[in-house]
Amino acid sequence: MLRRRNSSRGRVVRQTPLIYGNLQKPKRDYSGLATFLKRVVWFGSLAAIVWLFFWSPVFTVKSVEVQGSLLSDSEAIANLVPRGGSIWFIPESKIKQNIFASEPVVNVSILRGIPSSLRVVVEERRPVVLWQSGEGLSLVDGGGEVLFTYKLTEFPGPEAEPGTTLNQLPRVTDAKNIPVQVGGSIATSQFVEFVTQLQTELRNYLPEMVVTRLEVQDTTYDLQMVTTDGLRVQMNTLGDAAVQVRNLKRLLTQESIPATAQVDLRIDRWAYVRP
Repeated sequence: MLRRRNSSRGRVVRQTPLIYGNLQKPKRDYSGLATFLKRVVWFGSLAAIVWLFFWSPVFTVKSVEVQGSLLSDSEAIANLVPRGGSIWFIPESKIKQNIFASEPVVNVSILRGIPSSLRVVVEERRPVVLWQSGEGLSLVDGGGEVLFTYKLTEFPGPEAEPGTTLNQLPRVTDAKNIPVQVGGSIATSQFVEFVTQLQTELRNYLPEMVVTRLEVQDTTYDLQMVTTDGLRVQMNTLGDAAVQVRNLKRLLTQESIPATAQVDLRIDRWAYVRP
């Protein structure tokens, strides 16, 4: 407390001193800026991750693998898939539509291989019979429709696929050499079923018999089987293949017939034999 003398009155006057607050500069509040920067970093990281996955070169289609193609052209299928685009935004419906239009397939699945590969898995229409007419060899499905036609000289050998699978199919020769058109029907489903069943029943009942040719002439209702020994067997494709094969086995084991005989089994429970 300050004291000041008052000369006129000869007394001391007491004066209360002035009191000031904190004279230090106030500290700046950076909490708002820190929050802003944290949000910028968070959103920036999120944007970078989104860009990395969806638009960066890391996740673009670089290679395409095709599986399940036996008859279809795997290279042509692979070329229908665009490269260089995002692996997440490939036009699946358009790719499938193009494959269905150009290849003999019934189902297509597209699988992603992170980060940059695609696998196209195709399910094809399965051939069950080979049909030889003239210089062509056609693949026929269970409904009797022609899927594909090779030239005889270009038919794949049995040493590798697809020849390994195709050469195991029963082969029917058309003696009349009627022209075959891909997509057309060459036989009934009943005929195809008879031929496939015939192959199975021969393995079961006459495994030692080697068939060199199955032949149709005027109609697919009749089928002639020729063996390596020269035996010729006429069969009715409207009947049961298993019954006719069993009848043939009984005939060969119970009767003495020439190896080059002609056997007609088209009438049920009867066998006509010509030497």
